[in-house]
Amino acid sequence: MSGRRSSEAGALVLVVGPSGAGKDSVIGAARTMLAGEPAFDFPLRLITRASDATEDSRTLTRAEFELGRAKCAFALHWEAHGQGYALDRDILAAIERGAVVVANVSRQVIAPARRIASNVFVVHVTVDADTLAERLRARGRDSDIESRLIRAGLALQVAPDLEIVNDGPLQQSAETLVAFLRAVAGAPRR
Repeated sequence: MSGRRSSEAGALVLVVGPSGAGKDSVIGAARTMLAGEPAFDFPLRLITRASDATEDSRTLTRAEFELGRAKCAFALHWEAHGQGYALDRDILAAIERGAVVVANVSRQVIAPARRIASNVFVVHVTVDADTLAERLRARGRDSDIESRLIRAGLALQVAPDLEIVNDGPLQQSAETLVAFLRAVAGAPRR
């Protein structure tokens, strides 16, 4: 995890929560609702596995990921479930120009994110355990659902700025996120 702390006017909104809670769906719906509003930036995650229709990402080979990490090409990077994930350094320029950057990340990068950006907000997306298990089974890419459910039950180590329980209509969750993002965009910076 690398990068530099900036004294930007923008903000970094980290969307965290268990796999299967619907983070990408909520972010995608919010992105659609905010289309055409330049105050918001939704960067692609870089992942060392093929992306699917449920997430907005770009695939990297493991070698590309390791090279990017070695050359400090990423603003943030992390490992989860045997895969490498990263956010490109372009997010730092977006924050510096005043954008609210919204990204799906692992909770393990909250502290490193606070070292590279002054205005970091955490949105925690959750769902009840039965719905989570059903979603994980339905997407078919998780080999150890039980361990993911155990991990989902672990407490977040920081108090989130917003908690979204994503067990109702997606539109409702997205509207909650959009209202929060608009408040962040208009709020005085920390």
